[in-house]
Amino acid sequence: MLSRHGLLPQQHKPTQRWPAFWNNESPHTALGMFRLVREQVREAGQQNCDWRAVIDSLRPFAQKIWALLPIKERRRFLRQLRAYWDVHRHRVAPQIGAMLAAERAEGRIETHAGRVTEYNESADAVGVSYYDRRSRELKKLWVDRVINCTGPDADVSRINDSLLKDLLRQNLTRPDALSLGLDTAEDGALIDSRGIASDFLYTIGPVRKGTLWETTAVPEIRVQASQLASHLISRVERQSWGRVPCHRF
Repeated sequence: MLSRHGLLPQQHKPTQRWPAFWNNESPHTALGMFRLVREQVREAGQQNCDWRAVIDSLRPFAQKIWALLPIKERRRFLRQLRAYWDVHRHRVAPQIGAMLAAERAEGRIETHAGRVTEYNESADAVGVSYYDRRSRELKKLWVDRVINCTGPDADVSRINDSLLKDLLRQNLTRPDALSLGLDTAEDGALIDSRGIASDFLYTIGPVRKGTLWETTAVPEIRVQASQLASHLISRVERQSWGRVPCHRF
């Protein structure tokens, strides 16, 4: 298993609740938030509370924290901290975690950290060259098969989807500043190439990641669906009220 950081997801574990510690006075930088979380983890450990509780206590505030981070701090987070956040926030089931640990202990799974520099195939094997993160040396793996597990591409300009391609072609939408999805307004309206929010095109879910960050799990999507439904109903009611004929008495 080869990735840039060589990290595997942590596993879920029952733990007690940790009180909310983030507020509007908390740091608005990636490094400041990182230090704040580490301080809370240390404090939790001193009280025999697992670090998972600290991470979970941030979830209700994740979207607000992301919104308060300046764009340069969002980029810094994506570049320097995202991998560490992902493996601690998006954890695997205990059964999967135990299986991975057993496979590694038996030598059936090896992890490597580095950046792929070259890929080539021979008659009976695949060669993957990579720059090793730890040794700073160029290394090569010979394997029977390569499986791409990087997940879906978030850059909508490169996704081969007819709907997205057509929306972009007509300038009805645009990628967000970080190429994590589509640029959207607070209510989920698509923002077009001129920076104007649509009054008839809306979206929810993962494509709003650049705006909300935490927008892939059911609890967050459920809230978005409810808010968008209320917004659309309110619009229809206002439009209907505006069409009611005026009678003179």
